[in-house]
Amino acid sequence: MVPVILIDGNNLGHVLGYIDRQSGHYDSAGLLACLDRISHYLVSLGQEVEMFLFLDDPDAAERLGGWHVQVVPVPSGDADTAIRAFAQSRANQPLTLISADRILCDDAAAWGAVCLSPQAFISRYLVPAQDAGFCGDDGEMESKLQLTYVEASQVAPNPQKVQEDASRRDLGQADRKLYQATLKQAHATLLGVPLPPSEIFMLDLSRWTDLAELALYLAEHHLCPQHLELTAPMEMIAAIREHCSQQPRYFTSGRVINRVFRVFLCRSERSLSLDDLARLTDTRRRKIRAAINKQGDQLGIVAKD
Repeated sequence: MVPVILIDGNNLGHVLGYIDRQSGHYDSAGLLACLDRISHYLVSLGQEVEMFLFLDDPDAAERLGGWHVQVVPVPSGDADTAIRAFAQSRANQPLTLISADRILCDDAAAWGAVCLSPQAFISRYLVPAQDAGFCGDDGEMESKLQLTYVEASQVAPNPQKVQEDASRRDLGQADRKLYQATLKQAHATLLGVPLPPSEIFMLDLSRWTDLAELALYLAEHHLCPQHLELTAPMEMIAAIREHCSQQPRYFTSGRVINRVFRVFLCRSERSLSLDDLARLTDTRRRKIRAAINKQGDQLGIVAKD
């Protein structure tokens, strides 16, 4: 499968100097040109990737057109929500999210995305592209490739959602270990050498013999307020997967057992190790193990044979 790279454009653009909310500087065309040259560099190495740029500007997809990088339409102007939905739709492909937004990274990880900080993206992709001559100064490479980028409006976009820039925040030792473990697992999967399984669990909804009890549990602990009218478990599960799960911190907040249940409910494979659950729910292994041992059986969370 072709690897997919999702770009949190507002986050990366700030680090690279293309976007500065305080001064009102929004050079989204320049950011797209930079990413296009990086993508062209990867193609030259035989590394086929799909790269998608997300911006809080609802008109960006209409104004901008890249050659190798696609600007994703964000009608609501909420790039984070669009990234969550897009990650869910591409969960069957290797996903990498470029962002320093910890909340967004945690949520995208539920769909298998590996998060790289803007600084890591720069050192891993931009610097080698520059060294290879694909990102020359003053538009040198853009001219060489005869690429054009159209920015129809000179008025700076007015993003509907402003997020705190987290690029300068120290994630801490625990978060760095979690990040390194995520990278290690993703690289092993891409190389076809999966890590040894560790305490594999799965969700067996057939253990819910009383559908009314299942519906009550879903309504009380997993369904967002927009779907309170639903009463059929299958309709509720569909709404959770398609909408509720895209809410910020959906998989990393609340009681531990509910976090685990949500992950199983929304992940297509329904079979995850203790390490997977710890990463996806941002919770310690021992707490997850204790929660499953205490309440897992009654919720249908069982060890896989």
